[in-house]
Amino acid sequence: MLESRFEWAQRFAKRAKLLFQQISEPVQAVESLLSLSYSQSALGHDDLAIRTASDAVRDSQRVQHLSAAALNYVGVVSFWRRDYGTARGVLDAACQFAPQYGVASFQPLVNGAFTELLRCANLRMQGR
Repeated sequence: MLESRFEWAQRFAKRAKLLFQQISEPVQAVESLLSLSYSQSALGHDDLAIRTASDAVRDSQRVQHLSAAALNYVGVVSFWRRDYGTARGVLDAACQFAPQYGVASFQPLVNGAFTELLRCANLRMQGR
């Protein structure tokens, strides 16, 4: 049931991205990419999710207040891929950029803490 909702979310986000690009709405196009990345990650399509989140980072250069959110999504996909180093670096960058654009750094900060928790749990399961 939940998987089918993420599949619907993925379809709608793809469609929204195309429509917003066609009518030159960069803010909504980036937000659509972020939703698409999240749904791809939830469905286990990590390679697609990281590319989509990276596209959002690239496109957010024109809408800089979304840069921190885009970096946050790269971090989320990275920690689910167990790429903790990348996740931590990107989430730290998101925390630094957020105040510059007048947005809260709470979400990337919480995701950074979760990254560390996952990293430690992974090390413990490996016996280290």
